[in-house]
Amino acid sequence: DVLRSRPAPFSLLPAAPKTPVPEAPLEEGKLGKAGGGLWRFAFLPLPPRWRMLLILCINICVSYLPWYTFVPITSQGMAAFEVVSQDLNMLCIIYSLVYVPSVFLSDKLLTAVGCRRCFIFATGCLSVGCWLRCRPSLLENLPVSLLPFTWLLLGQTLCAAGQTFLVNATSHMAAEWFPPDERPAAAMISNLMNFLGGSLSFVVPTWYVSPSAPLRLAQQQVDALLFAQFQASVGALLLTVSLYRDAPLATSMSLKRLAEPMCSELINILSSRDFWLINGQFIVYLTVMNTFDAVEGALLLNYGYSEALSSWSAVVFGGTSIVSTILEAAVIRHPAHYRNALIGSNCLLGLSCLLVLSSLSLRLKGSGFVFAVAVMGFSSPGWGCSLELGSEVCYPAHEATVSSLLEACGAVTSVVGILLAQWLIDSGRSSLLLLVMAGASFAGAASLLCLSGRLHRREAEEVEIQLQELGDRGRALETGLGSVGCKHLGKRSDLLESES
Repeated sequence: DVLRSRPAPFSLLPAAPKTPVPEAPLEEGKLGKAGGGLWRFAFLPLPPRWRMLLILCINICVSYLPWYTFVPITSQGMAAFEVVSQDLNMLCIIYSLVYVPSVFLSDKLLTAVGCRRCFIFATGCLSVGCWLRCRPSLLENLPVSLLPFTWLLLGQTLCAAGQTFLVNATSHMAAEWFPPDERPAAAMISNLMNFLGGSLSFVVPTWYVSPSAPLRLAQQQVDALLFAQFQASVGALLLTVSLYRDAPLATSMSLKRLAEPMCSELINILSSRDFWLINGQFIVYLTVMNTFDAVEGALLLNYGYSEALSSWSAVVFGGTSIVSTILEAAVIRHPAHYRNALIGSNCLLGLSCLLVLSSLSLRLKGSGFVFAVAVMGFSSPGWGCSLELGSEVCYPAHEATVSSLLEACGAVTSVVGILLAQWLIDSGRSSLLLLVMAGASFAGAASLLCLSGRLHRREAEEVEIQLQELGDRGRALETGLGSVGCKHLGKRSDLLESES
């Protein structure tokens, strides 16, 4: 087909000289006339892609700082804001409640305006939310007078909305900037920030708030903590505005697929059996993770431990998350490896819940609990693998749409999980809670054995690469035939001269 679409290169008639037509310069995020070299350009080394990924990782970590602020300092938070522990749990639940409507807006915003403007909007929401969370010392000049905890709840809502636009963009950003062979590593690194950011959210409060501080001093320390989070959010906003840029040329399959109405896209996704299998295990995975993080302090208090122990477990969890992500990124080079990685992650998650139950029931030292949470850290690649595997099986649906559905379902069930977990802890059935979490994790791992194994996005990418290689061979063949024709024409000219 390539040769048939061009004039015969071995014609003896001289071809008319062609006037070179200058190509229009490529605009940012658009394809020019050189679209045929798309995949060749995609695989060229692009150092800026790692800088953009680093900026996204920093933004995600900062967006997690407000989430679990009062889990390791529950007692001081209740005293500072004159509330009960259930009110502080609402600050964690609000993230899941806001996530559901915001996640679908983020999909549309990413598609409409691109990553850069979406990230600026997200960090802007985060900055305003952290400003509202600061205590009345910074809000005393406002015309509206509300209780301190009301300001805290309003600010937490804005922070939750901003975080959604960052977390939901990991697969979209990886598909936009990275070629297929680097995409698994990029997606897992960006999704690792969900766990590192959560770990920082547990650790940072203990740097500012002392567990033995009197009430007035504790209030001042909480004020300093919230103001430091506000400064970090402003820094993330300035970093994004000044340095983040969209990809200069489309490097993802998502920019080459045909536009499809959102309703049709959702119907195609929801009609996929593989999607529901992945969604089921991700619901269990995310619910167990979010529930454990939200009630970890209450769980420790119920067994007679200090809630400050959660900060140490968060540090170890972050360390094992980094190690596991490095190992997964080195091992996973093909989407076919995602399923085995997810099975291992869910099994490790279930095992860690059993280890937590054993350490608390046997009244082991705090190091036993920390070790159990460290094992949980090795399951952290399950988040990124779930989103990437969902994007593979649901292609040609957009990555952001698939991620939105998966994370929205997980966010809804996380609310139910947190409320149910708090009820079980208050009723003295903490051991039953951990057993249910472990059993659900093992069931999620078993459900992945029923996947069909079809990877539609990878298949489309391989076809695209084969077509590109075929085009290169056709052009090479055409060039070779043209040189043969020129040699034949030269010999014919020499013969005519000798005859004359």
